[in-house]
Amino acid sequence: MKKLLMIIILIIMATNIYAEFGGWEGAIRKDIGNNISVTSINLSSTTGTVIWAPSTQRPDGILFNNSAFIIWLGTDTITTNGTLHTNITNGFPVASSGTFRLDGSMTGQITATADQGVASVNIRIMNGVSNQ
Repeated sequence: MKKLLMIIILIIMATNIYAEFGGWEGAIRKDIGNNISVTSINLSSTTGTVIWAPSTQRPDGILFNNSAFIIWLGTDTITTNGTLHTNITNGFPVASSGTFRLDGSMTGQITATADQGVASVNIRIMNGVSNQ
């Protein structure tokens, strides 16, 4: 009986040591900011407008397409005339009244372009801003 009790105690101790130092992770804190900033941006179909600049102080954000047209997310900031913008040909679409949300760890740049032939659309951006 003593041997069984010792084995159980050793298993419990080994489990606690492994959980503390070895590999079981508990809850992971996701830094999505402790303040917000809200922005209204107008987009055109010929230019890629930066909506999220590279920043470690803005890990989280949400975009709302406040228009009746599709907008396209991508990485190009170039201005094109007479040709289809690369954000439209290769980008990610956000439908009218649709949203796009960052995951809480994004620190890179994202640009947006209005759909082909659309002079101007409005989007709203809300960022989770970290003071760290």
